[in-house]
Amino acid sequence: MKKNKYINLILLFICTICALYLFESNIYADDSLQKIITDDGKTDSVIGKYFDNDDNKFKYKSINIKDIDKISFKDNNISIQINNDNQYEYIQPDYKRKIHNITKLKNEWSTNKTALNVLSNYLKDNQDEVIVAVVDTGVEITHELLKDRLISGYDFIDHDDIANDKNGHGTHVAGIVAANTPENIKIMPIRAMDKYGYGYDSVLALGVYYAVKQGADVINLSFGGIGYSKYLDEALNYALDNNVLVVASAGNDSEDVSKFFPASKEEIIVVSSINELNDISLFSNYGNSIDICAPGSSIYSSSLDNQYSYMSGTSFASPFISSALALIKLEDKNRSPKEIEKILKMYTDDLGNEGYDNVFGYGSINFTNYVTADKSFKIISPTSDIDINGKINIKYFSNGHIGDIIKFYLDNKLIDQKVIDSEGYNNYILQFEDKEFKAYNFRIELVHNNKVIYENKLKVKLLEYNTSFYMYDVNYKKIDDFEIQIYGIKDKNSKLVQRVNSNENGIAYTNLDEDIFRLYDRIVIITGGKQISENIDIPIYIKTIVSCGNKLLIPNNIQTVYLDEKMKNIREITINPFVNNYTIQPNNSIVKIIESEKPVYIECGSHVIKLHGWHSGSFEQYLYRLKGHGINYIDDLHKDSVKLTYNINNLDDYICFSGSFVTNSKIAGCGIDTGCSFDGNLYFINYVNPGIYEFSIKRRIGGKDSTKYLRFRNTKKLKSNQEHNINVGKKLENSFLINYYNDIPQVIAIVNDEYNSILYNQYYDSMKLGLEYFYNVVLVDEKGVIHYSDCDFINDDYYGYKEMIYNWSNIPDGNYTLKMIYSNLLKNLYDIKANEIKVTIKNGKFDLNKQNESPIVRTDINTCYKVKPFKTLKLDLKKVFNDKENDKLYYTINKGYIYNNIYYYRTAENELTDIKITANDLKGGSCTANLKIITEDTIQMNQDMEIDFTDWAEKQLDNEFSMKNNFIFRFLNDFKEVINN
Repeated sequence: MKKNKYINLILLFICTICALYLFESNIYADDSLQKIITDDGKTDSVIGKYFDNDDNKFKYKSINIKDIDKISFKDNNISIQINNDNQYEYIQPDYKRKIHNITKLKNEWSTNKTALNVLSNYLKDNQDEVIVAVVDTGVEITHELLKDRLISGYDFIDHDDIANDKNGHGTHVAGIVAANTPENIKIMPIRAMDKYGYGYDSVLALGVYYAVKQGADVINLSFGGIGYSKYLDEALNYALDNNVLVVASAGNDSEDVSKFFPASKEEIIVVSSINELNDISLFSNYGNSIDICAPGSSIYSSSLDNQYSYMSGTSFASPFISSALALIKLEDKNRSPKEIEKILKMYTDDLGNEGYDNVFGYGSINFTNYVTADKSFKIISPTSDIDINGKINIKYFSNGHIGDIIKFYLDNKLIDQKVIDSEGYNNYILQFEDKEFKAYNFRIELVHNNKVIYENKLKVKLLEYNTSFYMYDVNYKKIDDFEIQIYGIKDKNSKLVQRVNSNENGIAYTNLDEDIFRLYDRIVIITGGKQISENIDIPIYIKTIVSCGNKLLIPNNIQTVYLDEKMKNIREITINPFVNNYTIQPNNSIVKIIESEKPVYIECGSHVIKLHGWHSGSFEQYLYRLKGHGINYIDDLHKDSVKLTYNINNLDDYICFSGSFVTNSKIAGCGIDTGCSFDGNLYFINYVNPGIYEFSIKRRIGGKDSTKYLRFRNTKKLKSNQEHNINVGKKLENSFLINYYNDIPQVIAIVNDEYNSILYNQYYDSMKLGLEYFYNVVLVDEKGVIHYSDCDFINDDYYGYKEMIYNWSNIPDGNYTLKMIYSNLLKNLYDIKANEIKVTIKNGKFDLNKQNESPIVRTDINTCYKVKPFKTLKLDLKKVFNDKENDKLYYTINKGYIYNNIYYYRTAENELTDIKITANDLKGGSCTANLKIITEDTIQMNQDMEIDFTDWAEKQLDNEFSMKNNFIFRFLNDFKEVINN
């Protein structure tokens, strides 16, 4: 008890984390902390592998948290040091994994798709036995579907022989195996995850070792999480070395599997999920380790209390593959794992790109035309009528037909043929060129000595479009009128790729070039349109897509927004999606009309919304960031918001004031018009969430009818329950940042007013695109000769300034005066203080005239940080870098945002992010801090343990502390039949 109390007091968390505070709305990293700190009073475990000389074997042991000395990242792996680590071969975090289910839905379809019943019926008289181990939350051992199929297992949570399920996930997985295999395929239940669906690598590995030692032929792993685990990897290798087939689900994050484990392990069979329309499920992960896909949306199977239900997730795709492997093994127990895997991958319908791709793998399993021992030739795929976009991957089996010809006919016209040149399983890509988009009768013949000895007929529909969208409201009613906006996100920019409207049948068709999935980091779709705007039951869908295909938009990942009665003046909400750490500003605003006391449904994510409404004769606007999931209840925006006020004498001179959230080094697309002048009157009253904003102020040039204007910007951090006064200046003053280390003379010039608003060095004409500079930066030599500079725009993050950079080329060495020449326009509008600097050019660049000492990265900092999704990490850069000369440092970053020497990072995704922050003193000295940020929402505490590979029942982890459920699952009871093409 004393130790438990000690653990709870220090709040230690180690899913690859280093020192940081977690607060209600943000995390602040402080180098005074020497250990790993997280929220909720939960601690993770650290596990070490060591050799026990007494027993002459390797063992694993948890490490006491007080012995942890230092944690860092090295070679992309976590390095943990303890006070005395000589005895350990390695030490690693004991990661927490989660099950891969999404929600409960309703729709039967998977049985006909996989045709596992065909193979199962073929093997019904086989007397051998194959064992499938389900390492999961356990299995309901009394369930009518399962009780006669189970063999002895083990409960590694409660440490007994009864692996009873307290969650339901494992029961659902096991039920899929039971429903798709004969009775002589047995199920070994292994409970290694708690009632909330979480399990430590240390316990999961025990389950894998146990399954292998107890004779499992196939092991199903429907779980995963961020971070590579050598410990769990060794257990998986142990299974593979003992010729056990291991199947893992890809995960439900719509992300690349490379950052998740065990799904990133290429030696095992990794399964993605498809939906009813033969397309990748929108929740499914993808990546180079994907081997195959199977149904994972709306899967009917056993559930707790002897019931049945429908659930979705890659968790429920993997047991279809485990079932298939077990059946292939049952047919011939002497088959090697490689032989079994090869057969499995042949019995697939090719989806996506022809052949293998990293979304569908080798395709979706289909055993309709399984080749039995008496068959010499058979078409394996396609097996039924299909829709195509120009190509078909024909898969076939041949035995004794070398030299025979496969002929292909469309409407009785020969279009291609293939001479068989090898035996066994093969495939042939058949292309349809210059064909009309319609349905055809398709026939395949095998010809031997000019005689047809095999024939297969089906219908092929050649499609004009390769992508379609079907959409449903929160009641699963089909929506007939909607718009799809398709955006490509690359680095820190988004681009509208296409806008597609639904047709009279309520389907939106388009052709997507496959190259866009390579050109952009992410493709995001956003739904809009008049019906969506006006119908309160239609969600705003914001989905990542990773391939062409049939996209089914259903409300399985939705948050709600409720407005209190006090907010009844609000009539509209504008949504700006936050995806992949970037806020997209849609080209066509996504607007929802508010109905009194009814919720607004929006895709989960910390999106930015703008609320509009009239109040006391003024049009009020509120800028608000959603929490990302669950229920967003907005009762009084005035209470915690910042009210924007104005101190402007002549409003006719100013045409617009606007402000935008700043997030991850990019201005959030959802800005707010903080004021517009019409006839000298201020139009908007505005309230915004606390946070960092960039304000833009535009001033007319040439009277109120002019289309030309100057533009200023000002970044401010706004605190709650305060007013922020927007001021406009009457004075201008310039300053210079001299780059001493560049190969040519280089200067950044800043012109700002007395309120630190920075002037862009160009005026804009809203009627024309012409620009004109307001000033130029020059060097004046000792003879009074002016050397004009060349200027270029610099990127958003360069030294933290969004300005121009000024260069000189081929300028003689000597002494100069650095100064600024202002235009007459500025001189007439403002009082100007023109600052000058004496400089020296030597060897073609600015000379510092002294030896410079570079800044350094402090050695006592942590290099890995943990933050929960939707929370903000704050890092004081003064505690990361040190400059002995106390020079002002300027920073460049690859992700995040810097304001007043504080680094900010926020994301809604579960991910591992590489952060590079470079500090530069502009005097030739720079250094880079390479950091890792883990965004993960699983937090758990483990007690000490000591385990080996032989004594299973006695030395287990005593899991007394359970974690709260961090995920909100919306269980839906009704799902109506989906589209029929």
